[in-house]
Amino acid sequence: NMNNSPITTEWRCKGTVTVRAYIGREGEARRAFVSDVEVKGKCGALLVTSALRGVLRTRFKPATKRNGRPTSAWVDVPVQFQYKRR
Repeated sequence: NMNNSPITTEWRCKGTVTVRAYIGREGEARRAFVSDVEVKGKCGALLVTSALRGVLRTRFKPATKRNGRPTSAWVDVPVQFQYKRR
Protein backbone atom coordinates (compact mmCIF):
# COMPACT_ATOMS: atom_id res chain seq x y z
CA ASN A 1 0.00 0.00 0.00
CA MET A 2 1.93 3.02 -1.29
CA ASN A 3 1.06 6.69 -1.38
CA ASN A 4 1.35 8.49 -4.70
CA SER A 5 3.83 11.34 -4.88
CA PRO A 6 2.58 14.89 -5.53
CA ILE A 7 4.06 14.71 -9.03
CA THR A 8 2.09 11.58 -9.97
CA THR A 9 -1.07 13.29 -8.74
CA GLU A 10 -0.35 16.50 -10.66
CA TRP A 11 0.49 14.61 -13.86
CA ARG A 12 -2.49 12.24 -13.36
CA CYS A 13 -0.29 9.17 -13.70
CA LYS A 14 -1.82 5.71 -13.83
CA GLY A 15 -0.76 2.27 -14.93
CA THR A 16 0.77 -0.99 -13.73
CA VAL A 17 4.43 -1.86 -13.21
CA THR A 18 5.28 -5.53 -12.61
CA VAL A 19 8.39 -6.03 -10.49
CA ARG A 20 10.12 -9.42 -10.23
CA ALA A 21 11.68 -9.69 -6.79
CA TYR A 22 13.85 -12.26 -5.02
CA ILE A 23 12.48 -12.64 -1.51
CA GLY A 24 14.88 -13.99 1.10
CA ARG A 25 14.12 -16.40 3.95
CA GLU A 26 13.56 -13.48 6.32
CA GLY A 27 10.98 -11.87 4.01
CA GLU A 28 13.18 -9.06 2.66
CA ALA A 29 13.40 -8.22 -1.03
CA ARG A 30 17.05 -8.90 -1.87
CA ARG A 31 16.95 -8.16 -5.62
CA ALA A 32 14.37 -6.65 -7.92
CA PHE A 33 13.93 -5.66 -11.54
CA VAL A 34 11.05 -4.47 -13.69
CA SER A 35 9.59 -7.24 -15.84
CA ASP A 36 6.64 -5.39 -17.42
CA VAL A 37 5.35 -1.82 -17.72
CA GLU A 38 1.84 -0.79 -18.75
CA VAL A 39 2.00 2.98 -18.40
CA LYS A 40 0.91 5.59 -20.90
CA GLY A 41 2.41 9.01 -21.34
CA LYS A 42 5.25 10.78 -19.60
CA CYS A 43 4.92 8.97 -16.26
CA GLY A 44 6.80 5.79 -17.16
CA ALA A 45 10.16 6.49 -15.53
CA LEU A 46 8.57 7.98 -12.43
CA LEU A 47 6.27 5.01 -11.86
CA VAL A 48 9.03 2.47 -12.55
CA THR A 49 11.27 4.12 -9.95
CA SER A 50 8.44 4.33 -7.43
CA ALA A 51 7.47 0.68 -7.93
CA LEU A 52 11.04 -0.59 -7.51
CA ARG A 53 11.56 1.51 -4.41
CA GLY A 54 8.27 0.36 -2.90
CA VAL A 55 8.96 -3.33 -3.47
CA LEU A 56 12.52 -3.12 -2.11
CA ARG A 57 11.25 -1.43 1.09
CA THR A 58 8.42 -3.93 1.70
CA ARG A 59 8.61 -6.98 3.98
CA PHE A 60 7.02 -10.14 2.55
CA LYS A 61 5.94 -13.48 3.96
CA PRO A 62 8.65 -15.88 2.73
CA ALA A 63 7.90 -18.99 0.68
CA THR A 64 7.94 -22.27 2.55
CA LYS A 65 9.22 -25.72 1.73
CA ARG A 66 7.06 -28.81 2.13
CA ASN A 67 8.48 -29.32 5.62
CA GLY A 68 7.30 -25.82 6.62
CA ARG A 69 10.72 -24.16 6.71
CA PRO A 70 11.10 -20.74 5.04
CA THR A 71 13.00 -20.53 1.78
CA SER A 72 14.03 -17.90 -0.78
CA ALA A 73 12.02 -17.51 -3.99
CA TRP A 74 11.35 -15.24 -6.96
CA VAL A 75 7.92 -13.59 -7.09
CA ASP A 76 6.12 -11.21 -9.49
CA VAL A 77 4.64 -8.16 -7.75
CA PRO A 78 2.19 -6.05 -9.79
CA VAL A 79 2.18 -2.44 -8.53
CA GLN A 80 -0.84 -0.45 -9.66
CA PHE A 81 -0.93 3.33 -9.77
CA GLN A 82 -4.21 5.18 -10.06
CA TYR A 83 -4.92 8.86 -10.25
CA LYS A 84 -7.12 9.96 -7.37
CA ARG A 85 -8.71 13.37 -7.19
CA ARG A 86 -8.24 15.23 -3.96
